[in-house]
Amino acid sequence: MRTCKRERRCRSAAGGGTVDPICHFGATRVAGLLNRLRLHLGTERFLARRRRDLVWEAGCDYAVMAVARLESQLTRTGRSAPIVTRGPRV
Repeated sequence: MRTCKRERRCRSAAGGGTVDPICHFGATRVAGLLNRLRLHLGTERFLARRRRDLVWEAGCDYAVMAVARLESQLTRTGRSAPIVTRGPRV
């Protein structure tokens, strides 16, 4: 299994044992992740508009609509649920 430098450092610091996966995107709840995604898509859309890239801008618009559709299907409990990461596959 391929691992990144950070994960190898964490494993060596833990004495070679199993290390819990680390979330690299900063969000700990589903709603926070969706908000970050929406922010990044808005930034990408703004940059695409500045460089007059109509295809990328339309893709960002479509992605924002998909995120909104996904969020509308989540319950309040689902939006406030913690993000669970999977451990390494064995």
